[in-house]
Amino acid sequence: MTGRLDAIRQQGGRLVDWLTQPHARVAGEQNRRTARFVACVTLATALIVLILYLVLAPRVPHSTDRVLAITMALAFTLYGLSRTPYYAVSQHSLAGLVLLMGILVTAFNPSSQTLVVLVFPMYISSVLHRFRSVVFWVTVCFISAFLMERFLPGQWDANDWTIYYLIALAAGFLVNKFLLTRSDSQLAQRTRQLADSEARYRMLADNAQDVIWTIDLNGHFTYISPAVEALRGYTPQEVMRQSLADAFTAGSLETIQRELRQVKQQQSEHADLKGKHNRLEIEQPRKDGSTVWTELITSPMLDQYQDISGLLGVTRDITDRRTAEQRALEVAVEQKKRQLLEEFIGHASHDFKTPLSVLKLQPYLQTRQLGILTDSLRKLRAAPPGVEPASYMTWLAGADGALTALGKSVDNLDQNTLRLERLVNSLLEMTMLDQKTQFSFAWCDVNSIVGDVVNYCQPLAENKSIVLRFVPMPDLPKVILAPGEFSRAMQCLLDNAVMYTPDAGRITVQIGQQGTFVSIEISDTGIGIPANDQPYIFDRFYRVDKARRMNTGGSGLGLAIVRRVIEAHGGTICVTSEVDKGSTFCVLLPLLTRMPNDAVDAESETGSGIPVK
Repeated sequence: MTGRLDAIRQQGGRLVDWLTQPHARVAGEQNRRTARFVACVTLATALIVLILYLVLAPRVPHSTDRVLAITMALAFTLYGLSRTPYYAVSQHSLAGLVLLMGILVTAFNPSSQTLVVLVFPMYISSVLHRFRSVVFWVTVCFISAFLMERFLPGQWDANDWTIYYLIALAAGFLVNKFLLTRSDSQLAQRTRQLADSEARYRMLADNAQDVIWTIDLNGHFTYISPAVEALRGYTPQEVMRQSLADAFTAGSLETIQRELRQVKQQQSEHADLKGKHNRLEIEQPRKDGSTVWTELITSPMLDQYQDISGLLGVTRDITDRRTAEQRALEVAVEQKKRQLLEEFIGHASHDFKTPLSVLKLQPYLQTRQLGILTDSLRKLRAAPPGVEPASYMTWLAGADGALTALGKSVDNLDQNTLRLERLVNSLLEMTMLDQKTQFSFAWCDVNSIVGDVVNYCQPLAENKSIVLRFVPMPDLPKVILAPGEFSRAMQCLLDNAVMYTPDAGRITVQIGQQGTFVSIEISDTGIGIPANDQPYIFDRFYRVDKARRMNTGGSGLGLAIVRRVIEAHGGTICVTSEVDKGSTFCVLLPLLTRMPNDAVDAESETGSGIPVK
């Protein structure tokens, strides 16, 4: 039953629409609404009069019957005109018809009360016509009232009150029409301005090479310019149906979501966001399965109440720029590699040349000393009986000198071999650290690791009568470390302290805490570092000992390795030193609460990584 009622209601609505639909040549929404209103009024009037005519025709006088017929004919005529492009004629005719009906009513009963029917034509004109037309029909109504008072006999005693009443209503109609006309004019002007502004901005957005888009606070696209098709291969309609996960790659999605969260937080904090924008570089998927790098400039969108309604963004293709930057980076890396290679060749060739020259000379010297020793032994064996003892002593002294020289030569070979080994090991370690992108981290006790390094270096200090003192910090929390690499870095610092501290000196290793960092200070009473050399001592191949003597000059890579290891832990290293008074190296390590995202967690926390010589 309900379905049949809905069907009947829909059919009735279609019938009314068909009976009152304005002509296609009637332009403007306001004009079409007016034409439809006139059609409804005239059609309803004609139907009502038709019903009255059918019901009252047998009972009323012939004159009344004729009036109903004329009224019905006029109503159908006006209805027909309202469905044509000349609907304005029907508007004026409708007001005139209402006025005529008022005059006829007054003619049948001439009195001041019947003049009130003149309100209806004034009302009809105020609804349908413009302000000047309303003034015209108000004037016609008052003239009609004056003429009826003069020429129609009847009771006009209270006419003054009726005229004042009509004047008040007419003034109300005129003021209302004036305000409505003014409001409609302003609204139309603002609508045109808004439409022109929207058309201009849409033209700019639709023809811009950059993609312009908006999203609401829920992450749904509300607008996307056509340039997106050239950028990503999707049409604007396809992008509008995409979610943020479809519009951005997994690596870039978190960036956009974080941007939306920040905007929501700033809105809740009532922050001033006017003129603020962010610049992001993100990766977006294309329709063919590839990706494109884009630059996003985002800014909050504010509504009329200055509340944030979403994000406005401009997307630009930066694939060429990133390609150029990547090529420039590759060129810079190659130049840096070549520079390092040149530095390596310059420094390493000198470092290798000295021990190699010594090693090259030693076979000649050893051959010569062996010849002296062999000659002395031959003379001793071939000496006849009766040779003087002085000759024996001379030959034995020659053999003893040759043996001593051979011993020194062997020691020299051993020292230069060890130096070459240390240099090669340093180069290999630096190379491995450069190539290593991840370390095996674990929760470690700094006191334990540094204590093991101090114990390992204790014999080296005792050989030089150096007092090596270790001051741990009780209750120090564990730190995330790569134990092997960190131990070698600490050993390198202690080896340098022992090497450059004179005999009977002092070295102190102290563990402490500075805020959210663990500090490790290694202080010595050594020869110190000049102030102009201190900024460069952590550079590769840089050495304070410009003479590069074998007994003091190292490979120039030790402190560079230390800095590389400390920075891999997120820490820093610095030095304070004074010549002939000593140096202090300070290492700061962060107290992290969780393992770094790019770290490789070690399977155990044991093992200090101290190398065995």
